[in-house]
Amino acid sequence: MLQDWELGLAVNHALSYIRPDETLRQAIVEGRMRTRQDVEREVARMLNDGQYSEAARVAIFPRLF
Repeated sequence: MLQDWELGLAVNHALSYIRPDETLRQAIVEGRMRTRQDVEREVARMLNDGQYSEAARVAIFPRLF
């Protein structure tokens, strides 16, 4: 399984091709991007903040399960 930067960047790139936001970077640096629950938390946060399009929301859903 991917961990830390690999997992964080994979999540970020699944939604966009911009740099990870500060919250995601902090999660990676602090070791909070290692589990399925970590991914679910960050993806939900990123999708709920409104910066990602509806297309990104639809595209990411099948990848989570």
